Amino acid sequence: MIHNKRLKPLVAAIIVYFIGFFLYKGSNGNLALVIPGALFMLAGVVLNVIFMIRIFKDVFNKKD
Repeated sequence: MIHNKRLKPLVAAIIVYFIGFFLYKGSNGNLALVIPGALFMLAGVVLNVIFMIRIFKDVFNKKD
């Protein structure tokens, strides 16, 4: 079973992505909000990929 220690960072990465998404969507073309929003979304996607790879490694390397 996937442990809670692997799910917490995944949830945090999803929250980072949505912070960026709402900054980007609510910016109305204001570059002071577009750029941080895009960076937060990119960081969220990168973190999600990293944490998903770690979860898959745990699942596939499981020894029962």
